[in-house]
Amino acid sequence: MEKSQSSQWSLSRFHFADIEDWYCVFSSPEHIAHVIGHSFAKVSKSDSYSSAFKVIRYRAEKTPIFFNNEQRCSYNCDFKMFELKKALYQCRNASPGPYGIAYHMINHLNEDFLFNILQLFNHIWKERIYPTK
Repeated sequence: MEKSQSSQWSLSRFHFADIEDWYCVFSSPEHIAHVIGHSFAKVSKSDSYSSAFKVIRYRAEKTPIFFNNEQRCSYNCDFKMFELKKALYQCRNASPGPYGIAYHMINHLNEDFLFNILQLFNHIWKERIYPTK
């Protein structure tokens, strides 16, 4: 099996049907991606929800969540190393997130670094204080 010459992913490898938006026709993959993204943004705004749904959502968002539960629920326990590794295994190589950390950087960390990340996640989970940045 030969290696491909380029590991870069490109929209130009795929054929897209033209998209019509009102009176404009978009043929380039970049323009099509922009039109689709714009459409998703429009329908996910609060304006597109019914007033009945907005009332239900508002009530649900105002309901306080109490984490101090006497029961030891499985979802309130510390994360385990196998769970972190499973989550990393299921991730796909993509653009860096908001902190500029690429997947391949995390994927190549040794056990000590993974353990430190796991401890940080568990500390945040237990203390219920989430970083703002």
